[in-house]
Amino acid sequence: MPIPGWLPSVTTILAATRPRQMREAIAAWQTKNPYNATRELQVSSDRGTAVHDWMVGYLDRRIPPPSDRVIAPYCHRLQPLLDHLLANCQLRSLGQPLFHLDFAGEPDLIFWDRSRQGVVLMELKTRAKPMPAEKLHEAFLQATGYAEAYQFQLHEAINHLTIVVVQPKHQFMYHSTPELLLPQWRARRIAYVSSQERN
Repeated sequence: MPIPGWLPSVTTILAATRPRQMREAIAAWQTKNPYNATRELQVSSDRGTAVHDWMVGYLDRRIPPPSDRVIAPYCHRLQPLLDHLLANCQLRSLGQPLFHLDFAGEPDLIFWDRSRQGVVLMELKTRAKPMPAEKLHEAFLQATGYAEAYQFQLHEAINHLTIVVVQPKHQFMYHSTPELLLPQWRARRIAYVSSQERN
């Protein structure tokens, strides 16, 4: 089911309410070299989509890693984690849209983790370079928004958030809980709604 066009996505809300320093840094980077900035954003987006699509196929039908030299290193790096999830966890949701009263989104993966005895929402990020702290923070806010929508729609709490950052030669996992960042996410959500009402 596609997300209705009249509902803003979690990522739209976060992009529109970025902290001032982050907005200024992005604007300066884009102004300094607009062609490379646009190309880098497109390459990053295409890579993330391709790796995510492969992950869905692997978890659903064990599709082998592709031969594409651009994304193959990311897929091979991610495969052991996916094998672990298939052997030890119970999948709840794999890229299905979620809706709240005034926003929507598509989390990458939600599963029941036997070892942690709770429901985990996992977001996958592909990076050519290490992820800066401020972008990791935004990723956790994104996951928190998805967790709020999941609980609202399915009446089941998300107990853990995991951000998996995959690089060609490295993989990093970061953990948190929705409760930790829920006030910040709701503040950004309120700020977005207020800005839309003013416009």
